Amino acid sequence: MDSGCTNTTICNGELMHGLRHAEKELDMHTNVGSRVLDEEGFLGRFPPPVYHDEDGIANVLAMREMIAAGYRISMDTDADNAFIVHCDGNQKMRFVNRKGVYVLEQLGANVEPGAKETSVMYRRQLNSLNNQPHFELSSNKQNGYAELEVTSKMATVRKNKEGFTPRQVKAAMEARSAMHILNAPSTKSLKYAIRSGVIKNCPITEEAINHAEAIFGPDASTLKGKSTRPTPKKTYDDFFSPPEELYQHNRSITVCIDHMEIENAKFLTCIDTTVRYCSCIPVQNLKTDPVFEALDKIFRRYNKAGFQVKIIKCDRAFIPLTDDVLDDMGVTIDPTAAGDHKPTGERNNRTLKERVRVALARLPYKVVPKVITECLGRRAAELLNVFPQKDSISSHFSPQQLIDNVNINYKSDMVAELGQYVHA
Repeated sequence: MDSGCTNTTICNGELMHGLRHAEKELDMHTNVGSRVLDEEGFLGRFPPPVYHDEDGIANVLAMREMIAAGYRISMDTDADNAFIVHCDGNQKMRFVNRKGVYVLEQLGANVEPGAKETSVMYRRQLNSLNNQPHFELSSNKQNGYAELEVTSKMATVRKNKEGFTPRQVKAAMEARSAMHILNAPSTKSLKYAIRSGVIKNCPITEEAINHAEAIFGPDASTLKGKSTRPTPKKTYDDFFSPPEELYQHNRSITVCIDHMEIENAKFLTCIDTTVRYCSCIPVQNLKTDPVFEALDKIFRRYNKAGFQVKIIKCDRAFIPLTDDVLDDMGVTIDPTAAGDHKPTGERNNRTLKERVRVALARLPYKVVPKVITECLGRRAAELLNVFPQKDSISSHFSPQQLIDNVNINYKSDMVAELGQYVHA
C-alpha cells in the first residue's frame, strides 16, 4: 500500500480479470522512469478498475483510491506498526512494514526483525522525549507557499547579531548604509578613505565596517552588480607563411564536388586534386541557388590563399550550374559520362560520412536535430584538413596550413558552436 501514488497498478495479470483497453491512458512517472499504461481490469471484488502494468515489479495499491472506495484505514504506531484496512464483516487486512514498505500480510510469511517494533518500543529505547521536535507549518502570504519553521544551522542575520551590543549593531547598519551612499566602494577602499581623513567629520569607524561584514555578510546588491565572468584564456596568433616554392607551379587547381546526405542534413562536398583541401558546406536543398552560394564560399577561401579554380569535375547533376559558373566565376565544368560518378568525390563523401557517424554514435542521444548533424559535417571536414595528405603538394604541411596559413587550433568556433547545441 502506498500513500503517495495516485493510481493502483497491478503487475501480476493472474490476479486480475476483465482486462481491456483503458478508457483513459495513464501517463505514469516514477523515480526510475516514465511509461504509459493503456490496459485496465478488475482486482477481485475491488470496485474501481485498476491499471495493468506488465513491466512493473510490484502490485501497488493507492491509499487514495481505497479511501475513495469507502474503506476505513487506520494506523496507530503505538499499538501496531501497520496499516489496518477495515472491511465488511469485521474483517481486517494488515499491511505490515517489510523492507521499508507496507505489504499485505500473508499467512506463514517470515517476519523480518524489527518489523513489529512500535513507536512505544522506540521511545523506551531512547529513554527521552526531549529529542522529538515540533514542526509548525505556516503559510507565506507573499508567495502562498508553506514554510517549515524549524531550527536551522544556516547562519542568519538574527543569529549573527548575537554577541554584539545594540549600539554596535546600529553602527554596523550605518556603515553599510554609508557604503551604498558612496556608490558601493570596496571594504578596503572605504577603510582607507576613513583612515586617511578624506571624508571630514565621518561618524563611520573601521570597527563598524568590520562589524557590518560579520553581521550582514557579503552585500547581495554588490555581488550582483560587481560579479564578472571568469577571465578567458589568452589567445595567440598562429599565422605563418609556407614556403613560396610550394605555390609556384600550383596556382591553378582542379576541384571535385558532389552532393552528400547524412541523416536529415544535406551537404555540398568539395576536394581539390592539388592541396587535398576538403570542404563540407551544409545546404538547405540541392537547387541551383543554395549550391551556387556554397561554391562561392569554397572559391573565396581558395582565392584568399592565392589559388584559382580553373576546372570543376562533378556529376551530371551539376550541369544546370554551367552557365552561372562560366559567366560569374570563369570556371570550366567537366561533368562525368551518363550514369558515371567521380571517384575522387565519392571517396571523399565516404570518408566524411564515416567520421560523422562515429561522432553521432558517441553522442548520448538516439535522435539529434539537423543543426548538430550539420555542425558535425563541417567539423569532420575541418579535422581532415589538420593532417598532411600523401597526395598533396607537401607531405610536411597540412591542407589547413597551406590554405588558411594557420597552425592547428582545436578550440575553433566550430567546437564552441557544437557544444552550445549539444548542451541546449
